[in-house]
This record gives sequence, C-alpha cells and structure tokens, in this order.
Amino acid sequence: MTATATLPPGRTDRPARPPLTPRQRLSRADVRYSPYLYVAPFFVLFGLVGLFPLVYTFVVSLNDWDLLGGPGDWIGLANFRAELVDPLFWNSMLNTVSIFVLSAVPQVAIALVLAALLDQQLRGSTFWRMSVLLPYVVTPVAVALIFSSLFGETYGLINNLLGAVGVDPVQWKQSRLASHLAIATMINWRWTGYNALILLAAMQAVPRDLYESAALDGASPVRRFFSITIPSIRPTIIFVVITATIGGLQVFTEPKLFDATSATPGGAFRQYQTTVLYLWDLAFNRGDFGKAAAVAWMLFIVVVAIGLLNFAISRKIASGDAPRKKRKRPSTGSGNVVGSGNVVGSGDVVGSGDVAGLRGRPMSAASVPTAVAVQPVDAVVPRRRGRLGGARPGFLTYGLLLAWFLGTAYPLWWSFVVGSNGPATLSSTYPPLLPGGAFWANAAQVFDTVAFWQAMANSLIVSGIITVSVLTFSALAGFAFAKLRFRGQGGLMVFVVATLAVPTQLGIIPLFLLMRTFGWTGHLGAVIIPTLVTAFGVFFMRQYLISVVPDELVEAARVDGASTFGTFLHVGLPAARPALAVLGLFTFMTAWTDYLWPLLVVPQNPTLQVALSQLQSARYVDYPVVLTGAVLATLPLLVLFVVAGKQLISGIMTGAVKG
Repeated sequence: MTATATLPPGRTDRPARPPLTPRQRLSRADVRYSPYLYVAPFFVLFGLVGLFPLVYTFVVSLNDWDLLGGPGDWIGLANFRAELVDPLFWNSMLNTVSIFVLSAVPQVAIALVLAALLDQQLRGSTFWRMSVLLPYVVTPVAVALIFSSLFGETYGLINNLLGAVGVDPVQWKQSRLASHLAIATMINWRWTGYNALILLAAMQAVPRDLYESAALDGASPVRRFFSITIPSIRPTIIFVVITATIGGLQVFTEPKLFDATSATPGGAFRQYQTTVLYLWDLAFNRGDFGKAAAVAWMLFIVVVAIGLLNFAISRKIASGDAPRKKRKRPSTGSGNVVGSGNVVGSGDVVGSGDVAGLRGRPMSAASVPTAVAVQPVDAVVPRRRGRLGGARPGFLTYGLLLAWFLGTAYPLWWSFVVGSNGPATLSSTYPPLLPGGAFWANAAQVFDTVAFWQAMANSLIVSGIITVSVLTFSALAGFAFAKLRFRGQGGLMVFVVATLAVPTQLGIIPLFLLMRTFGWTGHLGAVIIPTLVTAFGVFFMRQYLISVVPDELVEAARVDGASTFGTFLHVGLPAARPALAVLGLFTFMTAWTDYLWPLLVVPQNPTLQVALSQLQSARYVDYPVVLTGAVLATLPLLVLFVVAGKQLISGIMTGAVKG
C-alpha cells in the first residue's frame, strides 16, 4: 500500500518557479542597481566639493585660523561673537541690504512692464526678446568696468550730462547713497531683461479668455493688468523677488571693481563694501580665515532663512488658491460673464485682488515654487493672439521697447566709442556717436598689458570641460530621477533641490585650503574641479525628461530587452537634446563669466575675467584701454548670443520657475 501526501486545506499544488537565467538575473540587477550608478557621480563629486566645504567651513570658524600660519587654537564660537559686535560686519550687511533694495524694487517693477509689453502680438517678437536680454550676455566684470567709467566723478559721462543741465557733479564713488545707486544700476542693467522673460513665461500661461471677458465688460488695459495678470503671476513675482534677494546677498564683482583707486575694498570708508566683499577682504587680505568662515556661515543662515520665507509665502499662496466649497451664486444678466474669471459687471473682477475663477484650479504659470515649466524648448514661445482679441500693439508699445533697447545697448556702444577715440572723449559733454580709429591701438595695449589670448584660451578650456562634465552627469542623474525607480529616490532628490540654496561663497575657504594643500593653485584644474557637477543641471534635466518622455516609452524599451543604459541612449538622450543645448549654453556662460573663484586660485594664470580686471591700476585707470578690453572680452558671448539667442530665450522661458 502506497502512502499519498495530502495538502493542507486551502493550499493548491503550485509548480516551482524555474530558476532565473543569467540574463534575467543581470536584467534584474540592472533595474535595481543601475540608477545608483547614474546618480553616484553627482553625489560623490558634490560631497567632495560641496558638502565637505560646507562642514569644514564651520570647523574653520571654530578655530583661530590664519592664512599663513594655518590652524591655531580651538576657540569655539568666539569668532561668531566677535563678528556680531564688529561694526565693519554690520556696515557690510547694511550696505548689502541697501544695494539690494535699490536694485530689486525697480528691477521687478521694470521687468513687469517689459514683460507686459512683450506679452503682445509683436512683429519680430524674437528680436524684441533678444534686445531685452542683451545686457545679460555681458560679463559682470565688463559691466563693472563700463559703469565704473560712466560713473566717474571727474570725467564720467553721467556727471558730464548732469553738468550740461546745471547740476553739480555727484560723488558717485565717495557718497554712500550715490555709490549704492551706481552699483544697483549695474545689477538692474544686467538682470532686468532676464527677469522680464521669466515673468513673460508666466504671463503667457494665463488663460486668454479672462482678458477677453474683462475687455467685453469694459475693463481698461491697466485694470486688466492689475486685476488679472498680477494676481495670476503673483507666485512668480515672489519667486523673482526672493531670488533677487539671494543674489543680492552675494554681490561681489560690481563693488570689487567699482573703484580701482581705492586702497580699501568697498571704498575709502567702506561705504559700499558688501558682505561677500568683506568676507574676501577678511580672509585673503587680512588673513583671518576663522572670522571669515564665521561670516560665511552667518551669510548661509540668512540665505536659508530667505529660502524658508519663500517656502512659507508660496505655501500660503497655494493654500489660498485651494478649492473651496461651492456656494450658490446669483444669476447675472446676459452681459455679465460668470465662471472662468468671474468677471461681473462693468469691468469688476470678483475676489479682492484675485481672479475668483482661478480658485480651485492650479495657478497659471506660477504654482509650484521649485517646478520647472514642462513645455518642450521648441514650444515655449507659442504664437499668440493679442490680449485684446487679436489687435496688434500700437506705436507706443514699439516706442517703449525701442527706447529700452537703445538705453541698454548704449553703454556697450559708448565703450566701443571711447575705446576707439581716446581719453579726450571722456571729458566731452557730448561724446561722439561714431567710433574713431584708435581701437586697434588700444587693443594692442590690452595685449601688451595682460596675457589676453592666453587668458581667453584658459577660459575656453575651463568653460568647455565644465560644460561637457555638467551635461554628462546631469543627463544621467536627471534620467534616473525622472524615469527610473529606486529606493531613496525621493530623499536624494530633496537633497539635490536643497543644495540649490547653498551660496558658492560658503565653501571658498576650505576649497582654497584644499587646493593649496594639493598644490593645485595656479593650475586650471583648481577652477574646473569644484564645478564639474551642478544641482541645477540635475534638477533641470529631471523636470524636462518628466515632461517629454512618456513612461510607456521607457517600459516599451525595457520589454524589448533594452538595458537601462540602452534606454537612456536611445530614448532619453534623443528627447533631451533641446534641453541639453540650453543647459550647455547656460553652463558655458556661467563658467565663462566666473570671477571670484578664478581670482583666488589662478591669479598668475588667469582666466579672461581675471585678466580683464587686471587692466585696472591702483594709481591710474586708462579707461580707453580698459573699455577696449571690456569690448574684446564681450565679443565671444555677443557672437554666441547672435547665433543661439533664440534658443537661449527659449531656455529661460522653459526653465522659468513656477512660483
């Protein structure tokens, strides 16, 4: 008799799973572990050149650390206490805040007006957008040198024009308020057009039917702007203000180069010495690394506080726009429109400053503080009908845009005119409009004074290597965060976003110590290594790939047997080419215009911006030669702007931050 096994109740006999083949094991391992390989280069490099300096700066701040003598005794928080009672520190903070207020307020106001002018059915819209963005491609060093001559107290064009109308010369470089106005003007000149395009991207996402409904009810263009446009893009306005504040706290180049004849950085009486300039002076002129590190950490705390303020304000706005319980609404006559926009009566928009119809749906172009616009690059500047139902703008709009273009382009043209005419042009009340014949003679002096061509080659090498590195690692990490799934993905992405708030000045002291220890100072590698990866690049590529690559396409590639890297090469990378072009353009420009870090590590083997700043002398400034150098240094970016300006504009509007 043969015994038979009986199965417990509720169980069925299931066939055993066949063992996995080596190919299946490899495929599972690929899906599970390859995302970590794609994001690892960013985190390893950032840990070395980002996280380590952040921590080590705090360690330095707790010691009596000297530039030449090295680390001294452990003194705890004594450096923080000393700086908090140092009038020079508070002087730098007050100067920084003053310059910020004088720059941010008019900058945002003018940017709003420019964006409103551009948000119409303009003929040649690409040209007008490029004209607004023109100052952005001028390097900060060139901007500082150009405006330093414009605001010259003896021969400056501004004082010459004031004298022509009977106004006494202004002490632009001696007066605290006047110097703050001059530096704020530099910042406004370079950044207003950039912010105008960000605001324009938000305006173009506002539903057009809101404007048409308000126009039918008799609302004037001004009323529509303040009752519909401003409430709809309010989070974007707040974002622009916050980013302008964070940038304003890190101003260095403009005050550093504003007056080369001053023995003290920031003016003879430190009347325009900003906090970052004070930090640089404290560390590399006075040699007190401990106190400078303490200042860096206090600056970091202020930046984080502003970031938290941004989050709180944006969250409050988002909660204010959350869906509300439906209430019965009174019926209106045939002439009143109720619903999207809730325009009721003769031009009155319901909702105390907000378009009531926007409640209960995502805010227009500005909903999420850290989200990048999802339109593909080629589709971010759609052809739109005018805000008045198809009517084209009048001569006033074109006249205002033309006036802005001529006003912002004139400093560049004036630099070329002065550089081609000679010193006599500076003392002329009415400078010539056309260039002379001395430009190449002054250019020869530039080449004799500094190693201009070597510096340009250095900048090309540095910018090229950094751009290739950032594109490679950003594309890999961005694809992993956007289209792959792995443990810890959310936390790692939060970390990437958080690093965007870390100011670059926070890590300059430990990075300088590190480069000096390895003997890399004086070599271009010291400039390249700290910027091989950027958090912005990873974030930008992630947002773009989320929007343009369907998950189904990735799954189909996997079903067909493609590895994750094969999927990246054949699906993700082709789709990401427009975004990579934009990111490459921005990365190249950022590396090309960098000044503070190359100034510290390669002063004897300079990049172009450092060499350009060396044209200034502590005793005498030959402005025709200096301005010729500024024009020569600006030409490469101007050529790049002409060739790729349309794509640059599309990139700014694609990456316009929502909120």
